Amino acid sequence: MSVLRYFPPMDRRMKVGASVSFVMTILGWSLPALLASQRIRPTPILLVIGALLYARLWFNATVFVVRAAAGLYNYRIPVLFSMPWDSEPLWLGGTIFYAVVSFWYTVYGFALAYIFASAVGKPSFNVGRLGLLSGMYFSLTTIATVGFGDIVPTSSLARLLVMCEISVGMLYAIFVFSIIASSVKNRHEIK
Repeated sequence: MSVLRYFPPMDRRMKVGASVSFVMTILGWSLPALLASQRIRPTPILLVIGALLYARLWFNATVFVVRAAAGLYNYRIPVLFSMPWDSEPLWLGGTIFYAVVSFWYTVYGFALAYIFASAVGKPSFNVGRLGLLSGMYFSLTTIATVGFGDIVPTSSLARLLVMCEISVGMLYAIFVFSIIASSVKNRHEIK
């Protein structure tokens, strides 16, 4: 089975749309990080654009979760989340891909929230302000419920974000185990 059959031939309009989507994705990943860490001076218009791009990041995470769930439970993808190549059911590899991408969108989204929380108001973490790498590190150790203790939330906002991320992380664990269990069950039924 060829992977290329899932991607339709692209006309000029689709190529322009894909290019715009690529640029928006790069902006969506970089501008909120630059604003949260205050590497660029946050003007009101940049804050609005950054907030919209940050909201788009969470929308993308939701889209990938819905697409992965559609593949897992073999239901039709809602029109809002559909792509031109969605005429056939999603195969297991595609389901796992969408679950993993959604997970990393979530880790990055919480990392940006931690960076922003550490940059405004009173100190939110015992180490002071977080950079992008330390924000990603803290987000990943939090969602995995590892919690080494080297970075500790000290403000109410940071603690609330941590509680939200741990809850979301538990849901991801359940979701990934559902994908694996469904795959094993389907393979066993085929034999």
